Order: sequence, then structure tokens, then C-alpha cells
Amino acid sequence: MDRLIKGKSLSEKAYEQMVEMIEKMTPGKNKFPSEDDLAKNMGISRATVREALKYLMMNQYITTIHGKGTFAHPSALQAENRMDLCSDFCTMLKSRYEHVAVDVVWKPHSKGDSYFESIFGSRTIDVLESNWLYRANGEKMLFGRYFFLYDYLLREPNPDVSYSTLPQFSGDCMQSTIDYCIMRSKTKFDGEAAKMLGLAEITPLHCWDEQIFDLDDRIVGVGEVFVHPENMKLSVVTRFER
Repeated sequence: MDRLIKGKSLSEKAYEQMVEMIEKMTPGKNKFPSEDDLAKNMGISRATVREALKYLMMNQYITTIHGKGTFAHPSALQAENRMDLCSDFCTMLKSRYEHVAVDVVWKPHSKGDSYFESIFGSRTIDVLESNWLYRANGEKMLFGRYFFLYDYLLREPNPDVSYSTLPQFSGDCMQSTIDYCIMRSKTKFDGEAAKMLGLAEITPLHCWDEQIFDLDDRIVGVGEVFVHPENMKLSVVTRFER
């Protein structure tokens, strides 16, 4: 194990090195070193070690059991496109693929669809609609359809500005930047989404409903994201309660 050079992001460097340690482990040989051993071998304080371990735990890369020690999970590192770690699809794709593109079409002053109506209660509300097609290495991966209430916009998006993520759009065009979303999984027939993904219109699609909230905890928009059944694999890692 290489000793670390102290610097501004020491806990981050320690985290990255611990991830490299986990990647080399195999099932049954995944016992993680103690805090004292990690601190000694890396040449850092136990406080820095604990900070790095905290993020390993949050990402489900390690489990600590009192009286038994800490165990690493190399299989969790291999999980593809983890939605529990990254909810932004463009960022997720860029972490795995070399060439990522997002095609965005804006439809100002549209009317909400049936999902929008189920949340806001009326199709007569004037909304900004946007369609997002995500590609990676030339393959169509995801299609997103989003509706944002004009009440929470500062301005309509500039068609000459390329947005690749929803936070970029919200930071430029909304009164308060979006902060989080609540997602629900379902299977749905949607001819437009299937066509955008290059599939037959009768193809059943895995879909994520999104309710989008800003920093003031207001629901400012909704969306549906459709997953290409062959090109895009999504993962979630969860830990069983003890």
C-alpha cells in the first residue's frame, strides 16, 4: 500500500485508494484492514480514514459489523449505472462511456400529459415541455419527457445554449435550482418514446416517473424517463437490515 502525500483533498485521495484496494479483492477474501492499519499504512490520521470510510459505507462498498470487522464488496463496484449513486443520466453515462451526447428539444407553452395531470390536476396549465434523448457511443440509451411550470421559470431556455443536464437548465432558467426528485418505476406503452429510441411503437418500456423539487421543496416539474431495453442497464445496490 502506497503512503499518501498530504494535500487539500486528503480524505478524497484516501477514498480513491481504498476503492482501488476493494477492486482487487475477491469473494471470501474481502476482509478490510482496521482503521489503525489503514492510517499507519497510508500515513494519514484516523480522522481522515474515518471520513473516507464514511463515504465507502454510504456507497455500499463496505459493511462494518460490531465484533467481526469491516468487509468490502467488490461486486458493488462492478454494478452498472447505479441510480442510487447518480440520478443524473448524462453524468452517469459519462462515467462509463467515452462518447455521450444529449439531444434536447424545447416545446414552450405546451400542455401537460396524463402523468402531469395526475400530479397537478389540470391540462390547462401552461408549461414548458422538453424532450431529452441520451446517446452513448452512438447507441440510443434513454428518452426523457419533462414538463416544468412557468410559475417557477425566470426565462425560457436559450435555444443556442446546449444543456446536458437538468440542473444546468434549472440554474440558468428557474427561480430556484432543482434539488432532488422522487422516482417511481413502472412498465408502459408509449409510442413516441419507443419511436425516439428506435423501437417498434408497441414495445413495452421500462419507465421512471419523476417528480422534481427545488431547494424550497416545491414540486416544479414532472417527467418520465424511458429506458432502451437492450442498450441501457440500470442498477441499484441496497443493504439488508439486520
